[in-house]
Amino acid sequence: MPKYVYKCGECEEHFTMVHGMTERQEDCILCNASKCLMRVPQMPHIKTSNPITKQNQQAVGSKVKEAIEENSRILKEEKERLSNQVYNDDN
Repeated sequence: MPKYVYKCGECEEHFTMVHGMTERQEDCILCNASKCLMRVPQMPHIKTSNPITKQNQQAVGSKVKEAIEENSRILKEEKERLSNQVYNDDN
């Protein structure tokens, strides 16, 4: 059964209730006031099939490091190629 959080308009307190989706709490369990409850929206917990683990983070980190090293090598080669290029000044 789902868990719901309610806020009482009379005593301004919050409390949690477990009940079916079609049911609704009408009375405050803390001050016994009637018809003054508001259900507080909650962020649902969504379970992912591929959780982030330390091992996954290390794998991603190593891929980023490899990409940086590869781009650094390409940049160095391009700088060398351009520094050896001869330009003609026809003006």
